[in-house]
Amino acid sequence: EAYDHPTVVKALAGVGLEHLEPHLDKVDRWDRELTDDEKQCLAFARVVLQRPGWVVANDALDVLDPTSRARIRTLFSNELAEVGIINIGRDHPETGFYLHNLHLVMDSGGQKFEPEREHGTAEPPKSTAESLPAE
Repeated sequence: EAYDHPTVVKALAGVGLEHLEPHLDKVDRWDRELTDDEKQCLAFARVVLQRPGWVVANDALDVLDPTSRARIRTLFSNELAEVGIINIGRDHPETGFYLHNLHLVMDSGGQKFEPEREHGTAEPPKSTAESLPAE
């Protein structure tokens, strides 16, 4: 009710769920009716409508079929370009979608995040003395 019909239809179409338009007023157990891929896409349609500043996705993009993943990435590259996305999972290397990648690594000082180098591997850990802040 917070969004008009054309806006909802556009959000659904943007994620490949335009076939749900005739069912917008239908009350049902949608968790049983929709596939897992459709449920994930529906969550991204909600992002299109709500336009948060940031989205944190835990493997949400990784589990989508390639066509759906491409649609969602196109949305974030165009219509949702102002929305930041943090994906906890794997980026498919052929896409180059994420501007920055961090890897959780273990070193003698404990767990830490390190930026990814150009060739897809984490930078080698620095010694504990180098990674501690100066006092």
